[in-house]
Amino acid sequence: MGMRFVETIPTGDRSPFADSVDRWAYFIFFLAVAVTALGSAYYHLRPNDDALVWDRLPMAVGFLSLLAAVVCERTTPKNGLRYLMILPIWGAGTVLYWRATEQSGQGDLRPYVIAQFGSLLAILLLMAFFVHDSPAALTYLFPWGFMRERKPSKLEIAPYFRRAES
Repeated sequence: MGMRFVETIPTGDRSPFADSVDRWAYFIFFLAVAVTALGSAYYHLRPNDDALVWDRLPMAVGFLSLLAAVVCERTTPKNGLRYLMILPIWGAGTVLYWRATEQSGQGDLRPYVIAQFGSLLAILLLMAFFVHDSPAALTYLFPWGFMRERKPSKLEIAPYFRRAES
């Protein structure tokens, strides 16, 4: 639905996008959200580390493409293009790094956590220090506000797994 929205928005002076780079960044973000739904469904059908890669990979790409979109909106399209070419690849790399370290017995999630929550912090800082004219700019706050509410910790959900195993 989001990809269709990006596709149908007018271009030119009536467009809410700062540039075509901005449009591409949002397209990649919405595509990543759609693929996350598929990856998450796959993981929950067969919960294991191999399937978890397909849950985390599009999320990392999505978080960082959203950051690139905000960079484009708040600074310049040239900066946005630079970040759009780098950040989603770096996000995918954090998942591949986690998988490689998981296979070696270490399971280092630090780069992935930095990608996920660092992008949130960067978006909030960009919103605070680079003012944007659009009233839609506040819409970024709503999903992030609900993120903690919908992301239970392992300690909170562990009793349910133990109960299901019995």
